[in-house]
Amino acid sequence: MKRIIKEHTFFDDNFNESITIVDLGACMGEFTNEMNKYYNIKKAVLVEPNPTNFSKLEQKENYVLYNCLVDIENKDDVLFYEDPNSPYNGST
Repeated sequence: MKRIIKEHTFFDDNFNESITIVDLGACMGEFTNEMNKYYNIKKAVLVEPNPTNFSKLEQKENYVLYNCLVDIENKDDVLFYEDPNSPYNGST
């Protein structure tokens, strides 16, 4: 069955009985929470660098939360910007 969740398209006949999700840039957890409604999530790893958004993530038994970011370069400093009018932010 084709399912669209938060602008992501899935064909769930390809999913196993239980799944693991890694959500990089989890924002406030909307995507993972929506996935949790439809699928048997064994484990969900949510990574969110924005401290404001991270504080709004819901802790569940099968969720592991990280307040950090994942970058393809090994840098000591990453500049993060937060727009107070939007939960969707970024880094440079």
